[in-house]
Amino acid sequence: MLEKIEIRIGGLRGPLNRYALLDRVAACAAKQGVTWLAFGIHGENLRLVVDGAPRGLGLLVRGVKVGTVRAAIGTGEDLAGYPGDRIPVADLEEAVVWAHTPSKAGTDPLAEVYTSHRELLRFRRSRWADAAALCSRVDARRVHDRLGGQQLPAGWPPAASIHEDLDLLLRLAAAVIGTLPADRRCFRLFAHLAKARGWQTAIVAEALALTDRRVRQLLAEVEPLRDLGLICLGDTRLRTVP
Repeated sequence: MLEKIEIRIGGLRGPLNRYALLDRVAACAAKQGVTWLAFGIHGENLRLVVDGAPRGLGLLVRGVKVGTVRAAIGTGEDLAGYPGDRIPVADLEEAVVWAHTPSKAGTDPLAEVYTSHRELLRFRRSRWADAAALCSRVDARRVHDRLGGQQLPAGWPPAASIHEDLDLLLRLAAAVIGTLPADRRCFRLFAHLAKARGWQTAIVAEALALTDRRVRQLLAEVEPLRDLGLICLGDTRLRTVP
């Protein structure tokens, strides 16, 4: 059963709180056997597009609400008793457009960090919405066009002579896999991006507080998301990261 679900998240702002929220949804969906297809954070509301048994969907809403209320306690915001709106979905593409609509009018959907539009177009490989399941059911390019998206990146990777700031490279590497820069899981991709953009190994090692030898080891490993990271670097929308 396909449903659109909207849940109030109130004052949970900032990348740490929002990434934690998305992790909670992923955990709840997996536990209840629900396929999580799309999401978008719009102001004080979280929009979800999900597919599953009615009981599993109900437990998903309950689990997300309980976890969010607990997280909101530290912000001083009372979210208790807020009912999640649940609407059956007749048109999946329409539902995805609803979830992926940018929170600010006129924003290109690829520049919106807190929707699953980047997952749909395979510019982010996070543990959140199931992009593979969604891509088999909707036309990703048509969704992008319906949202007013500009031309998709093409002809990349760019020339390796450009020196982006290392902070940007680290934050972008983290964003590509859906984590925060302090997470070591993004270090290998960061090292490969920095090397591709002309940064010396010693400087990369200093930025990560690692030894030169450890960075060389990271560079010796295959990084399957290297080309994807370079594509993201070449598009101003995808360089919008937490």
